[in-house]
Amino acid sequence: MKNRFFITALALMTAASGGLFISGMSPPAIAEEIALAEDAPMMGRYGERGRGPGHRIEAMAEVLELSEEQQAQIEAVMAAEREATEPYREQMRQTREELRETMQDGAFDEARIRALAARQAAAKTEMIVSKARTHSKIFAFLTPEQQVLAKKLRPLMGPRKGPRHFMH
Repeated sequence: MKNRFFITALALMTAASGGLFISGMSPPAIAEEIALAEDAPMMGRYGERGRGPGHRIEAMAEVLELSEEQQAQIEAVMAAEREATEPYREQMRQTREELRETMQDGAFDEARIRALAARQAAAKTEMIVSKARTHSKIFAFLTPEQQVLAKKLRPLMGPRKGPRHFMH
């Protein structure tokens, strides 16, 4: 599940890591400076190549100075949502493959394509609802100060760039 909040936190961690040791500033102070910069660096889906979604929690924990309890709560919410959305992710994978196969044979079957597109849209809707639910639950675990910082970090996310990998 793509979670823009965690991507932003990860981007901040990478940008701030070198300056953190040199300047002696606390992670939130650096994160706030980066959040105010117009040309803040952006990163890929999971930050550095090869790191999984668990790294996002670590990055967010450091930037927002999450307690152990908050980290455990966030990990539990993410694990539960990941498990709950697995059928939808699988449905989206299968539907993409069926669309690809349907279009490769050269014949145009509008009814079939519409049915597959509707199935894909239904799964995507569930994924979007899950993402919003996850954000809401995570935000509820944050202190008021952490919520303020998290809100400042949101603009760093910017619009998605690059291909959406649909039909590729």
